[in-house]
Amino acid sequence: MKKWILFDCMETLVDMTNLPKQEDYALWAFEGSKAELLWDGFQAYYNDYKAARSEIENELPLYRDYEMKERYRRILKGKLSGKELEKVINNMDETFWERYSGECYVKEVVAKTVSELSKEYSLGVVSNFKIKSGVGALLKQVGLLEYFEFTVNSCEIGWKKPHNKIYYAARDLTGVDFNCIVFIGDDYANDYKKPKDLGCQALLYDPFDSNIENVNKIKDFNELLTSKFIWGEGR
Repeated sequence: MKKWILFDCMETLVDMTNLPKQEDYALWAFEGSKAELLWDGFQAYYNDYKAARSEIENELPLYRDYEMKERYRRILKGKLSGKELEKVINNMDETFWERYSGECYVKEVVAKTVSELSKEYSLGVVSNFKIKSGVGALLKQVGLLEYFEFTVNSCEIGWKKPHNKIYYAARDLTGVDFNCIVFIGDDYANDYKKPKDLGCQALLYDPFDSNIENVNKIKDFNELLTSKFIWGEGR
């Protein structure tokens, strides 16, 4: 039976030169988007940004996800309408994406390992991501997209990890049962515990050698080419 490896995206496959703070996420959508003309400085905008984020997340069920554009729409509520509203939302989306994607890169060892694994296994990506088509765009940008048969994006599914629905959506795309899937990522709850609970094999990518014990984990992607972690098989 076909065997699959499903990866998390950010801080697993794709890294950033500098991990953004919450203020950065807000700032990158603000500067140069023409939205800055609607507030008296960044701090006033950032206060509205935080309030909009809290409002949306308080209204939604636990782990329900949404597109970042909905946050911008909430921020701009009462300030703009009609075509002008949609124009500024798109400006903010594009401005954010240019800054965010510009910080992203892939390590050489990751690119080499993914290329080698794709010769033997089917690969997919399952990511919590608030930009539609963003995961595929990033993988294309860093030269990895060709190795993956699909990407699952939480804002498109409507549910983020560790909700069952995003894992079942990925499983349905593989066409196999969970026991034929290995899940690899850097988040213990999302990429290790929940996949194992569903019946996957799982590997925690732990490059900083955290104190999490009693888990199957790797510190470097090179280990995926030589270890016995994947279905207990030597390579």
